[in-house]
Amino acid sequence: AAWAQRGHARLPGEGPRDYGQRLGQVDPRRAVAVQHFIAIYTQLAYGGRPVDAAVLRQLREARARAA
Repeated sequence: AAWAQRGHARLPGEGPRDYGQRLGQVDPRRAVAVQHFIAIYTQLAYGGRPVDAAVLRQLREARARAA
């Protein structure tokens, strides 16, 4: 939501990895943080990684660093 509010919303048909790469190009200082967030998100959304309190905390922390 923070990136979308700055004019960098996810494009139709754009997967999370491609979106993360694009955001990293927009703000190279946050590229590593964005990629970390996308990696966790992708594991949860597509990889069948179980969701528990620790994973949610990691996702929130990664999101905060990437925003």
